[in-house]
Amino acid sequence: MGDGRGRLEYRPPLPSSASGRDAIVGMLEGLYKIERYFMQMTHSGVVVLDGDRATARFVVREHGRGEGTYYENLAVYNDELIRQADGWRFATRSYTYRFLDRKSFDDEAFEVVVGMRTRHLDEQLDFRATFRVRVLGR
Repeated sequence: MGDGRGRLEYRPPLPSSASGRDAIVGMLEGLYKIERYFMQMTHSGVVVLDGDRATARFVVREHGRGEGTYYENLAVYNDELIRQADGWRFATRSYTYRFLDRKSFDDEAFEVVVGMRTRHLDEQLDFRATFRVRVLGR
């Protein structure tokens, strides 16, 4: 999708997809709304630049708990990015589960402050990828 509108796809076992900013915001708000507690930790990734296009891959761990729901997983983001006049934008982002556990856990979970969730969601959905890339030899 070269227009920078973006596409987000969650693959099985919990498939979901959306295209365009408003649809993606709505999908993610629905996913996060069910959880009383939700934390996503995105780990070091690899970005490969090729002119005005790039691919990226990041490992993700998520942990969540709602009223009677439990969620822990490991997954991989596979991204395609394009450079536009105002910066880098996601063209596509797919989310592939590597591990999913939905069994109850007895550990204590603390409720997320709504303002923090909103700020995080806004940052995640901005569709601007900021990369500090050190190119060897330059």
